[in-house]
Amino acid sequence: MAVGGAGIEQAGIDEGRHAFFDEGRLPVAVVRQPVLRSWLRCTDLGLSQSVRPASTPIAEGELAILRQRRESLRRLCRPELEMLAGEARETGSVVILADAEGMILDTVGDTGFLSRAAQVALRPGVSWTGPAPAPTRSAPRLPSADRSRCTDRSISSPNMPC
Repeated sequence: MAVGGAGIEQAGIDEGRHAFFDEGRLPVAVVRQPVLRSWLRCTDLGLSQSVRPASTPIAEGELAILRQRRESLRRLCRPELEMLAGEARETGSVVILADAEGMILDTVGDTGFLSRAAQVALRPGVSWTGPAPAPTRSAPRLPSADRSRCTDRSISSPNMPC
């Protein structure tokens, strides 16, 4: 998933967020369908754009073990990550690799953006799945683009619900 701080679509995304989250309208004219579906899934799960879920990273040793266990995924994605890393640096963006459980394994891209992203838990060792809404307590499996930790408007992605 590429996450950027700027872009042509940003004005439409901001307008769409306002329409969807503040006015309860579906902004089909300004927001692409995959993004709208993501926002709908998030609201259906009870996620809020204004509440940041807990985002404590796992210990470095645990992250190293997890990365080792997920090495086949990381190896498979490495060429794509390397290709996207250059584009991300040029556009002031970051690319995030998460496993099927939503644990962030790697981030690449613009170093300035990476430091801002780390402040809102977009860093290796942080899970994007978080706790499920009560009463089931089973964490939903969402693609990484479906979850957001950004209540901070200094970073954004059209795929994020906030």
